[in-house]
Amino acid sequence: MEIYIICLLFNGSSDHNAQHTTFNTINLQSQNHQIQTIRKINKYTITDFLIKLSYETWDTTFSSNDVNIMSNSFLNAYLRILYSNFPQKSMQNNKK
Repeated sequence: MEIYIICLLFNGSSDHNAQHTTFNTINLQSQNHQIQTIRKINKYTITDFLIKLSYETWDTTFSSNDVNIMSNSFLNAYLRILYSNFPQKSMQNNKK
């Protein structure tokens, strides 16, 4: 018996087709201790995030004529603010 099957999906509208993968058997072993990564998101952190976005000047984003530079500049500014407002925290879940 094969562990997985891969099928091509043709959409007919472009040259961008997809692949569908079916896994027949997957054995997941239960762990007593799982580490989860979470972000604290609530109305206070969202408000602070929006305020910081409003104070961003975006000058470096719109000062270029190159779309790649503009996109990278936007992502750098946006992700810097996002990650500073919603830092990742690791939590350990103990299953009993």
